[in-house]
Amino acid sequence: MPDMPDMRSLLKFRTDKIRSLEPHLQNVHEKMWGKLLLVSLLSLLSSNAASPGLVDVIYPPVENGPDARTPLYFSLIQSFSGQYISVYSLPGLHMALDFINQDNTLLPGYSLHYVFTDAACDRKEALNAFHHQVFDKVITNKLGVIGSGCSVSTEPTAAISHYYNLVQVSCIASSPAFRNRVLFPRYFQILPTDASQANAFYAMIRHYNWRRVALIVQDENLFTAAIDELKEDLFKDGVEYTEETLVIVEDDIIEGLSRDTFDDGSRIFIVAGYAPVGRQIMCEAYKNNLLYPRYLFFTISWYSEGWWRDGVEQYGCTQEQMEQVLEHTLTIVFLPSARYLDPSLTTDTKTNLTIGEYLRRESEEYVNRAPLNISKVDDLSSDCYDGMYAFTYALNSTING
Repeated sequence: MPDMPDMRSLLKFRTDKIRSLEPHLQNVHEKMWGKLLLVSLLSLLSSNAASPGLVDVIYPPVENGPDARTPLYFSLIQSFSGQYISVYSLPGLHMALDFINQDNTLLPGYSLHYVFTDAACDRKEALNAFHHQVFDKVITNKLGVIGSGCSVSTEPTAAISHYYNLVQVSCIASSPAFRNRVLFPRYFQILPTDASQANAFYAMIRHYNWRRVALIVQDENLFTAAIDELKEDLFKDGVEYTEETLVIVEDDIIEGLSRDTFDDGSRIFIVAGYAPVGRQIMCEAYKNNLLYPRYLFFTISWYSEGWWRDGVEQYGCTQEQMEQVLEHTLTIVFLPSARYLDPSLTTDTKTNLTIGEYLRRESEEYVNRAPLNISKVDDLSSDCYDGMYAFTYALNSTING
């Protein structure tokens, strides 16, 4: 992740402005209390099956009364729907935010809250959500953005958030494109880029001395940028490769997918695309009997648990048929996610929470919990826990800075 002092100085600009507006914010806070009650009621009625869209969901509820702390807000833009559902990572963020607001040494005199909007893992929807947040007439002067849920929806928002003097932090996006500090000057991310997965694919190819591979790539910057780096290594090493670029059309269906996609003599396939692409590729592989041990597939590591089951029948396969292809499919996993660490380790020196206790609370206390009623938790939840603390520590350092 880029150096935190940059984020600290940018956030200090925002907090200095907030201090000058505190009396006005208190008046706004009192006037909007009725709306917050309505928003809380709407969020309780929502389910994980439906996106909240542009209905503002606020967490935690804002305190009211003479002793209430001054609320500070940030925009949380994630994906409730689309090619990648990122809200399964929010239980960790919720836990961190609760700890932060209970800690009197962090942001003394203030409480921290998010205003949530759905980006649907889509460029257009992400920009719509971002501008909805920026021009919100009730909750103004947000200090930053955490989001926008996946790389596809993060790119357009991270490219313009600096024009609004907003720091943007992502605990989900991993596109190599974000390394460009000219295009994304106020963007910070927790995850390593997917170029590191490309390096791992290359290491596996070299280890087994494979001399020919097929690259099946979704036409999105997240995947094409990582695969371009892999192709450079393959070329230097004299490994033959073919590349098929796939375009998603309406209803997540791939354009031009057929037997010809696989019919080039290759037996090692690297699939780089979101889960809808992965499902269709694996289904087509089954139909064409491209099964282990004669054929081998690599897939992306951060697909949601059971990703191959969701709506696979529309492609003409059953779950059992998909599992025949996937039984010997390989994937490269980012470490360390909390699930792969020693459960006796502590998450941080502030809470002294062990990894085991973190995972227990995450799955037992923060799943199916208002306001967003997230039905499950994924591996990136612990990264969002870290991202929430990184944002807060940088903000906290501006108070006396």
